[in-house]
Amino acid sequence: MHRRAGITAPPQLVERLRANDSQRAAEQQPYLLCGEMKAPTRQSLRALLGERGHFAPVQASSRRASTLALLAQQRLRMGQHDDPLALEPLYLRRPSITKSTRKQALLAGAAPAENEATQAVQDTTEREKGALRH
Repeated sequence: MHRRAGITAPPQLVERLRANDSQRAAEQQPYLLCGEMKAPTRQSLRALLGERGHFAPVQASSRRASTLALLAQQRLRMGQHDDPLALEPLYLRRPSITKSTRKQALLAGAAPAENEATQAVQDTTEREKGALRH
């Protein structure tokens, strides 16, 4: 699934997931949602996905690869497994590990931010642009 830039609200996310289901023409599998999300977002997704929406525990929904490994280990213990080559992440926002367009501009020789206050506003705006909104 390809990620589009911008903000994705829960109803649009569910619409994209369902469209992907119909393209695959396979049995409809449940969705495992993990990561840091606010309670209203979690509630909206739970209401929209119903029994197909499964959420990692809040305490395990941190930004760590070990969280996904623990989820995989639990599934393996239950006799369930997935083809690792078939798994695809669907990011609700750009991962923090991706390259910053602001930093790329600085490396290309663009003028740096005028002061720390301007820089703080740019940092906040950059994070907010990729955040899930509802």
